[in-house]
Amino acid sequence: AAEGDTLLPLGETLSQIKTQFPERRACLPDRELVVGQSDFYEEALTFRKDAEPPTMALRILAELEEEVGSRLKRRVKKKNDPPPDDWAWEKLLKQEFSKEGSSKLPPEVEERARAEKAKALKVLYESRFSVLTGRAGTGKTSVLNVFLKGLNQLDGQQHVLLLAPTGKARVRMMDRTGRDDAMTIHQLLMHNKWINPNNFALKYEGGDQRSAPTVIIDEASMIPMDLLGVLFRALDLNAVKRLILVG
Repeated sequence: AAEGDTLLPLGETLSQIKTQFPERRACLPDRELVVGQSDFYEEALTFRKDAEPPTMALRILAELEEEVGSRLKRRVKKKNDPPPDDWAWEKLLKQEFSKEGSSKLPPEVEERARAEKAKALKVLYESRFSVLTGRAGTGKTSVLNVFLKGLNQLDGQQHVLLLAPTGKARVRMMDRTGRDDAMTIHQLLMHNKWINPNNFALKYEGGDQRSAPTVIIDEASMIPMDLLGVLFRALDLNAVKRLILVG
């Protein structure tokens, strides 16, 4: 887990166990015995002995991973109502970016890029779960800013929960969106009692839930499974119309 893995193949797990002990106290687990005694290990581990290859995972990580997956699968199937027929994301994009002489791109390239951004905005607005992704400089921040302005015009002044995994990402999000209410995920979890204040460890149950019509999580690829799983438990996802991952 410390190295970012949610599970390991059984063979690699057994190899790592061997490296944890000095030679004079060697521990050489027998693969067949481990498989045969899988019930013993399943008190702490999720042991998928019938997988190919067989895998082991910390039970809490496996539970959180399965929970996150099932929740996202349900959200993918659901849609929000589309905007009114006379609404055009292209118009909002032109208002934002069509300043005289501001673009160095050929007109046909700029038109194609604008059409791609408009399609992304449509997906963000109408999907219960979406991912805004792209390399640095591809316009993620521009799309996000236009989306927030359009959201305000379409749905009125509603709370948007802006989250990021690190303090620097939180500050960058505030700078780029012009909003001052972004939080780190840990700030949200601490405020809602999902972090033990004595040792700052994550709590897997017992905290309060938070909701907002729109939740945007920046730098989503940086979030480890335990943190994402607890965040999902801390959010009242039934009250969230749009969950957007950015990164």
